[in-house]
Amino acid sequence: MLNRVPERYMHIVRWILAIGWLVLIASLFYDPITPLLTLPENVSSPFHIDTSKCIVIQNSECIGREPYSLSARLFWAAIVPAGIFIIFIFGHEAWRRICPLSFFSQIPRRLGRESKGKTIEEDSWLGKNHLYLQFSFLFLGLCARLLLVNSDRAILGCFLILTILLSILVGYIYEGKSWCNYFCPFSPVQGVFTGPRGLLGSSAQGQQQLITQSMCRTINKSTGKEESACVACKYPCIDVDAEKTYWEELNKPGKRFVQYGYVGILIGFYLYFYLFCGNWDYYFSGAWTHNDTAAKMFVPGFFFLPQIPKILAVPLSLGICVGLSYFILCRIEKFVRGYFVKHDQPKKLQEIETKHIVFTFCTVFAWYYFFSFGGRPNVNALAHHTGETTETIILNTWNIFIAIVGAVWLYRTLPRKKEDFEKESSANSLRRQLKLLLPDEILKKVLPNQALEDLSPNEVYLLTKTLPEVTQRDRHKFYQELMKEQLIKNNQTINSLFTSLENLRKEMGITDKEHDELLKELEKNGHKFYTEVLQETIKSTNPTGRNSNTITNTSLIRLRKDLGISDEQHNEITRTVLKNDDTRTVLKKNIDKK
Repeated sequence: MLNRVPERYMHIVRWILAIGWLVLIASLFYDPITPLLTLPENVSSPFHIDTSKCIVIQNSECIGREPYSLSARLFWAAIVPAGIFIIFIFGHEAWRRICPLSFFSQIPRRLGRESKGKTIEEDSWLGKNHLYLQFSFLFLGLCARLLLVNSDRAILGCFLILTILLSILVGYIYEGKSWCNYFCPFSPVQGVFTGPRGLLGSSAQGQQQLITQSMCRTINKSTGKEESACVACKYPCIDVDAEKTYWEELNKPGKRFVQYGYVGILIGFYLYFYLFCGNWDYYFSGAWTHNDTAAKMFVPGFFFLPQIPKILAVPLSLGICVGLSYFILCRIEKFVRGYFVKHDQPKKLQEIETKHIVFTFCTVFAWYYFFSFGGRPNVNALAHHTGETTETIILNTWNIFIAIVGAVWLYRTLPRKKEDFEKESSANSLRRQLKLLLPDEILKKVLPNQALEDLSPNEVYLLTKTLPEVTQRDRHKFYQELMKEQLIKNNQTINSLFTSLENLRKEMGITDKEHDELLKELEKNGHKFYTEVLQETIKSTNPTGRNSNTITNTSLIRLRKDLGISDEQHNEITRTVLKNDDTRTVLKKNIDKK
């Protein structure tokens, strides 16, 4: 949804949210206002302390009787749940375009202070294992929450400031959204709750514009138009194509551990409130956001086992839950895979479909479980303040809404297959190639009452396979042109073409050996191919300057790596293309229109 909102508006939204974040952090250190809302005598406030209720920890005396600041409660029980809510319903693209930490990490780039050309290589240790690193940060962060950060406002404020500074530092050292992709502990959580796509998220397939979803973008000061600011810091990139990233990273090191481990860490985090206190009143009252006992690390860690201090009980509880969750879900995955084995599914499809099914149910479970707890202290307080009858209606309505949203997401996501995505991603390319390959009279004869654009991806594939006018030589040319389009428009790499076009090869009767031969021919003429691609890119993106370094289309950056085009060769080709009279004519017309 938000992918179509102009960047100039989103920039204002990000500024407002970033300033709001800074105000919230300031209130963690000094807040003379919100404690007034918690005074016992302020019965008009839904957050006033109800002295008739007694909240106890491990059979202690009643706690939480003193007025307190609402800033920590607002952050943990409103802002964090809102983030999960936005990601699941509106899609990862919506969150990435408004996330304050993502905004702060881009400050060095906007000031022109980032390290030019420094990105994290895919085959580096961090490129291969960043999911383990991010999950470790998440684990340590949740342990810190249960031990200190939840209820100590000053520590929470320092924690948030440190996180902001780290995001800016990473943005200074590396280009692009390296903080979001490789370091942010919330990034794996985004992946879990997004799945292939959010409930109302957009699809990068079928979009004619070069800038998709939450792709990095900037505004050209000369023309006032949006341009891609992508530096190809990660491939595949969830900001460019979330669903493509999902399917291609199903077998990425750490993906299974993050998906299954998150279920465990989520269960363990909320369960620990009961293991610590011996009741649920402590959590649902919101007392944990301001109670001093929660911030003491050497108090008894379990109500039933006081010999173990809290500093050991917290990581022990979360660690056991992560381990059990991973073990149980791996066994479930093995059981589901057995079903596909019995039905003679190819081994590759067995693994992909099995993971997709189990991952999907993990996401739905996480959604239901999280909103059984996340935000509940505030929802309960607001509902209770309206009266007993209205309280029941509000809570039931909220529960039904959460249940329906999860069910609709499950219904939409579970039947989804990688094959469906691959067909959709190449359907537009197939249509274009069919138009180029076949005269209009043949297309009208084959499709007398329907336009080529109206065909579904499956119908386009069937048409490609069954057209008698298409010879084997035509199919080879057709397939090679399609490979080019996949490299240019769908951000594929040369190595990924073999997998992404596998279904199409079967439909067109092209063998793996023929694919390799056609690819070698393409690589052999790489310099010529790159020149053609660069020329089309310049015409479509309309750069007004002649500095070749400003041309940072994602596909071009990846294609340069795949074809071994050096910076010097790229600059030389760019100068040649810009001198071309035809290119200059197109540029002039486009600039005059603007």
